[in-house]
Amino acid sequence: MSNTAGRTSIILIGLPADHPKVPADLREKVAIGLKKIESTIRETAPDITYACLFTTPDEPIEHFKQRLLAVEPRVQGMVIGNGIRANMELTAWMEQLINALHEVLPGAKVMFNTFPTDTIDAIRRWFPASAAK
Repeated sequence: MSNTAGRTSIILIGLPADHPKVPADLREKVAIGLKKIESTIRETAPDITYACLFTTPDEPIEHFKQRLLAVEPRVQGMVIGNGIRANMELTAWMEQLINALHEVLPGAKVMFNTFPTDTIDAIRRWFPASAAK
């Protein structure tokens, strides 16, 4: 499953690093980790097209769907950040995000990281040829 350019397109869905649901002591680490994953993907997985799509529970789901399509209409995988998954208060919203993905981009894989810096590991689990070391 690859896009028209022959590259695998992945997006990371996450809260902005400065969002109130992100613990204050982790905000700087998250921001640094997000920058690091971009360089890691460029250096180790040149067949991956990668983008971050930050969202919040306040964003209407229809707006999220539009932004999802605008990032890359042929997304093959979506990594849902741990800031969304680890917060039990955000479970219903996470379900909305996953269902929006499947509605707008049927067939896209859903992946999970534990921190931005291990996003490449999640991608390798589902797209090993594109994200080879």
